[in-house]
Amino acid sequence: MVTIILTSWTAFRHAFYETFLHIHIALVSLILAALYIHLEQYAPNQHTWIKVVISIWVIEVFSPNPSPIITILIPTSASSASSP
Repeated sequence: MVTIILTSWTAFRHAFYETFLHIHIALVSLILAALYIHLEQYAPNQHTWIKVVISIWVIEVFSPNPSPIITILIPTSASSASSP
């Protein structure tokens, strides 16, 4: 978690964006895996929610289009203007 916060610093992100992106994806996936295991052991009733979170994150990270979930949830003004 500390590494994610430190690498989120604006100067680091702008200077080493690709490095930041790959570190961020790797660390978030490790954190989500640890959270999944933790919830499986200590809060099985919350297991469904972590599956939803992981699914949304995987779609966001590996989708070829930028931010598909946000586009679906929050329509842009162009798409709302085209509807009658």
